[in-house]
Amino acid sequence: APTRAAVSAERALLAALGGDCQSPVAAHAAVGANGILILSAILFAADGSEQVAGTVAMTDADAPARLAARLLAEAPPSITALFGGG
Repeated sequence: APTRAAVSAERALLAALGGDCQSPVAAHAAVGANGILILSAILFAADGSEQVAGTVAMTDADAPARLAARLLAEAPPSITALFGGG
């Protein structure tokens, strides 16, 4: 169950970003010390020169979409241009 929840959170983030398996994004979900699933992500520019990172506690099903929106809002154009959600 924890692995399924982690994979689901990571996939939901990618979907909310409008990304695919070629998108320059790193995502990792793991159960924190308090037992709550934590989703962390980093979006990169195509050449790796810029990045934006963030983390969200998976307290509800909309958490990955909130993280995606926050990352895209904070990202420079070199990153947002790479994602369909941006």
